[in-house]
Amino acid sequence: MTRRFALVAALALLAAGACSTSTGTTPGRGLGATPSPQAASLPRLALQLAAEDSRPARRATYLVPLLRLRRVCKANSPPDVVAVVESLAKPLQATGVIGAPRAAAEAVLASDAFPGERCDRLAARLAAEITRPPASPAGSWNAQTTYLHFSPPLTAEIALAAIRHAVLPGPEHLVYALTAAQCQQAVYLGPQLAKRTGSSSLGAFVELTSGRGAGRTRYAARRVDEARITVLGAIGGEPCT
Repeated sequence: MTRRFALVAALALLAAGACSTSTGTTPGRGLGATPSPQAASLPRLALQLAAEDSRPARRATYLVPLLRLRRVCKANSPPDVVAVVESLAKPLQATGVIGAPRAAAEAVLASDAFPGERCDRLAARLAAEITRPPASPAGSWNAQTTYLHFSPPLTAEIALAAIRHAVLPGPEHLVYALTAAQCQQAVYLGPQLAKRTGSSSLGAFVELTSGRGAGRTRYAARRVDEARITVLGAIGGEPCT
């Protein structure tokens, strides 16, 4: 039996066991949950994270990132890896716009971590990017463009969550979205934005780029390092800039 097949089989057996007993992890239990000392295997911990997110325990989403983090993180015991994921999931859940914070935390940690990384410190730096972006629009917001630089890079989902949570005056809703080869764009409208801008029909235009920027590097949604926010930006139809 190959290792990959064994992992898939382990997940299937554990998922079947979780469905057949009332003592398993309860979906939506909350961020205060601590991995059980008995939950020593990564497949079992992947199931636990999926249950906390109330999502299917897909191997690519929950187990594969954990396997990478165990390989590269200095603190590489399975419970320690899951504790790092949970430490980043908490600020992600606080944004209120990410439906599966543990999956998102795993994705960005696995993308940014390098061999020998102190992944607890990486999680802390990522949390700071999410809760305190390095710049934000100010004043009247009229005809103003602001650039945010993310270091370490974020996934597109987390970058947009950080902008909505810590930069834009919420609540707001998405009215336009586009992902192209060079960038990703979104336009948000909302009552607080309307008060700031004096317009209920035009919103905040957000453009995400990675690497050296649009026209210089192909866009990578897993490694967004810059966002451009144009207040009163036109809704849609703008080329990547």
